Amino acid sequence: MSAKDKEAGSSENSAGSVITSELGQSVLSLSKVRRVRGGHRAFVKRTIQSSDNSIDEFSNSSREIEILEGFKATLSEKKSVLRNHDEKILEFIESEEEIMHDISESSEFCELINRTIFRIESCLNPKPPQIVPTVEHSNSLPAPAIDIIPRPNNPKLTAKLPKLTLTSYNGDPKSWQSFWDSFDAAVNSNDSISKVDKFNYLKGLLEGAASLCIAGLSLTEQNYDSAVELLLEPFGNKQVMISSYMDALIDLSPVSNSNDVKRIRSLFDSIEVSIRSLGSLGVDSNSYGSILVPIILKKVPEEFRLIISRKCDKDKWSIDELLALLKDELEARERINLMNPASSSSSTSSRPSYSRKPDFRYKPQPTTASTLHSSAMTASKEFKLMET
Repeated sequence: MSAKDKEAGSSENSAGSVITSELGQSVLSLSKVRRVRGGHRAFVKRTIQSSDNSIDEFSNSSREIEILEGFKATLSEKKSVLRNHDEKILEFIESEEEIMHDISESSEFCELINRTIFRIESCLNPKPPQIVPTVEHSNSLPAPAIDIIPRPNNPKLTAKLPKLTLTSYNGDPKSWQSFWDSFDAAVNSNDSISKVDKFNYLKGLLEGAASLCIAGLSLTEQNYDSAVELLLEPFGNKQVMISSYMDALIDLSPVSNSNDVKRIRSLFDSIEVSIRSLGSLGVDSNSYGSILVPIILKKVPEEFRLIISRKCDKDKWSIDELLALLKDELEARERINLMNPASSSSSTSSRPSYSRKPDFRYKPQPTTASTLHSSAMTASKEFKLMET
């Protein structure tokens, strides 16, 4: 073998050893970075747990404020450190599946940190909703005691109100409109709240099918708009809400006893809520009245149907006229029950009930002075008759 061949072979061996060495170093570096990131994550989890405990027991003391401020600073610092380690790890990973898995895992952990920081800020700097009082109180009634705070640049006065609590939403189409109206007024249309905070509020209020609808979206400004669109598409669909209200009317349990005023009132209120909700969706009652009138009549007692049919002599009944007649009859019975409560309780049963069968056997009565006297008089009369 010539000297050139030996030199080429040695260079190839050295190049191979260099590549092997670099691969080994990259594997070791990736393993080390992951271990370091794991240590930071473990520390962050302990900090979040301590923060949650402090928030739950927060009483606005100076010591507790100092502790929460420290937790907030620590989490913000660790968030930046973890982001750097996430980027280093992605430089070593080649597999697309591993890259997607690591990005998803890092985003969820970052979301957990953001949520905890937001809770700390909300605890340290609460922002109760404020309104401008416009109601004038009469001189005869004292005005309620409220804390009025003047604004420097605004001559109007604002009143501090109790903390606003929004109801959660579980995916029921009938509850969507009321949920979205309250959320839109308090959060969505509030320009002083960032989209990240709005998204955090929205996630905390969703349950069941509604929560699954936006599952997987990370806590970012862009994803908030996407989450709203995803929720509006299935739950804010007008036709879906109309169908749900119509199904609710059809599935109402009928009431057969005309004296059961409480159940009839509950039935009437349920019917009225569904009709009113359909009207708020822009559905005219005349468009479905001919369909619902016979359905509603089957839900009320037979005596009510007879009374309503006597009062309404038209060939075609409207849903509004039916509800008005039903309401008049129901309120009349409620007034009677208020004037005579005993009759309402006794009228529910048409026959008397016995706890046991009546005993017709002879039972001797106790002897008293009056019975002895009457017995003696009867015996004396009989004795005189015998002598004659």
